[in-house]
Amino acid sequence: MSTATDSQSTLITDSDWAIQGMGAVPEKGQFRVRCNTEGDCWLWSNRSVWILRSTAQWHQVYAIDGDDRQSIGGVFFLSALVGWVTRPGALYQTKDGGTTWTRINIMENMNPSDLHFRDEQMGWIVGSRYRPLVKGDPMVNNAMSRDLKSIIAGVILRTSDGGTTWQAHNMNSTIHGFDTVTFRNNTGVTLGPIGCFVTQDGGRQWTEILRKFRDDDTGEVPEPTSAFLLDEKRGWITLGGAEIIATQDGGKSWHFIKDPKATPDTLAEISFVDSINGLALSHDLGGGKLFKTLDGGKTWLEIVTYDRFQSISLQGKERGILLSKESIYSIRKR
Repeated sequence: MSTATDSQSTLITDSDWAIQGMGAVPEKGQFRVRCNTEGDCWLWSNRSVWILRSTAQWHQVYAIDGDDRQSIGGVFFLSALVGWVTRPGALYQTKDGGTTWTRINIMENMNPSDLHFRDEQMGWIVGSRYRPLVKGDPMVNNAMSRDLKSIIAGVILRTSDGGTTWQAHNMNSTIHGFDTVTFRNNTGVTLGPIGCFVTQDGGRQWTEILRKFRDDDTGEVPEPTSAFLLDEKRGWITLGGAEIIATQDGGKSWHFIKDPKATPDTLAEISFVDSINGLALSHDLGGGKLFKTLDGGKTWLEIVTYDRFQSISLQGKERGILLSKESIYSIRKR
């Protein structure tokens, strides 16, 4: 191992990955980062959105007034110019890199958490909404409305006309909602406290996939913590952070690939640049450690650094962004 040469970097690189300091996080907040396949990257908190432009500088493109309590849910950019931001009950689109934004109405009582657009016409939003309580529903404290008459259920919205109309897929038989969604062409994965659902037809039909991985002793279904699709066929999902399942056929079948005892750390924020080389963060509240795999996720080795991380994004290329509480790093495959 050798110390990175950039004076801003506090990390140590290894033989497989190079990590370079890019400066400080632009403002205080709990940020996440995402990059698309074209190399455009953006980071966001519940109050603001920043995008990385060709000048290698982060520029704020969206912000919420300090008195506004309706926080940002999800953010997605097709390019440095075209992107979307979700807030309760609405979607906002920009076509000029954040200079102007247009409001697009979605399901009125929906709390959107994440979104993904394939192009300017086809897109998906996931989240939750309150539905009336019916006989037989469990009284789940953190899913009930204040008047105890409604309970949170998952919802998926799909548009094929840029948001003019939406088709709703309501998960009324389930409790809780979705946190994240990702797509590659027609293959998609969405997950959250509600569980994990997969589609192979662009979101027309969704299938729950975790019941087959129910614990033999307790009968409990594992909690999904992150998902990554490399392409339309190959993908990975972390379960409870200790196990990983993978697919080679677009989500039709899934199988375990990681022994829970292979590393003492639970993993999340999983990303791959190809079928064998990937990165993940340990699932720690104060910031995670960085791990690499050289065999498609079967085994993981820690990349020892002097920082802890909140988010990572690699999108089909041999580079990406690594985010800690105070610093931003570029990371690339050697």
